[in-house]
Amino acid sequence: MTDPTTIVLCGSVTRAMAAMRAVERALVLAGHTVYVPCPPPPGEPPLTGQQLANLAAGHRRAIR
Repeated sequence: MTDPTTIVLCGSVTRAMAAMRAVERALVLAGHTVYVPCPPPPGEPPLTGQQLANLAAGHRRAIR
């Protein structure tokens, strides 16, 4: 592939993470650039309101 497509996957990290990871893997192996939600690792402290706002803004930029 000479010109990869940038793809943003959206969905629930609690309900659809396994499906999103499977789709992500297939797309990356096909040569695309893929953005997916990143759930916090177990035991990590909760995100602050500002951190959540930053993540949401970055996700919206990726979609655009």
